[in-house]
Amino acid sequence: MIAIRNLSKSFRQTKSLAESLRHPFRPEKRINVLKQITLTIHRGELFCLVGPNGAGKTTFLKILAGLILPDEGEINLKGPVGFMSGEERSFYWRLSGRQNLEFFASLYNLSYRESKKKVQELSVLFGLESFIDRMFMKYSTGMRQKLAIARSFLSDVPLLLMDEPTRSLDPLAQQELRRLILELVVREQGKTVLFTTHHLEEAERFSDRIGILHQGRLVAAGAIEELKQRFAKGNLEEIFTCSIKSSGS
Repeated sequence: MIAIRNLSKSFRQTKSLAESLRHPFRPEKRINVLKQITLTIHRGELFCLVGPNGAGKTTFLKILAGLILPDEGEINLKGPVGFMSGEERSFYWRLSGRQNLEFFASLYNLSYRESKKKVQELSVLFGLESFIDRMFMKYSTGMRQKLAIARSFLSDVPLLLMDEPTRSLDPLAQQELRRLILELVVREQGKTVLFTTHHLEEAERFSDRIGILHQGRLVAAGAIEELKQRFAKGNLEEIFTCSIKSSGS
């Protein structure tokens, strides 16, 4: 479903005003965010990319979604992609949650009647009914996260990219979302899901395979049991620490 080979990405580090005045002709430095990532994700798989904040997880998903261009590497995706991002700037603050979803539904070429029906179904599925008609600017962080998740389900695509979907949700909502993704999206609909998290326990319990991202490098990837055998450790936190040390980071 996804085949990635030698993917790399860097960003220019903007110079401060003082540094620009002192060294006007010195070239800007570049920060390597992703470094030579090679990875294959299979059809119908629930794959988790785990790593601390700043590891490059969001940049990786944005490249797969076509929002950022890589510096080098090859990416092969079979079928269209749905991308779930919790960035608040992508919503219209003076519109209600329903109006936001209906607007984004129109971008997927859903008719007026189809978008109305789809939004109503999603509002029930994700428990949005109590605030779906409230202006987005009045949403709590958890409400915004739920709306972002619902938006990613507007299109019927075979591949879903989800950037920390359980972030800002209460424990009960986290559990329900994981159940929906696993039972409805993956098992029933046969979709492929790639999601990111920095919670090791969530990755271990929830996914078919995991990839460990550290400072832009994919330092390990595989099923939990495979990684346990490879690193001879008993839990994911120890595997995470061991794999980072073995990568030479």
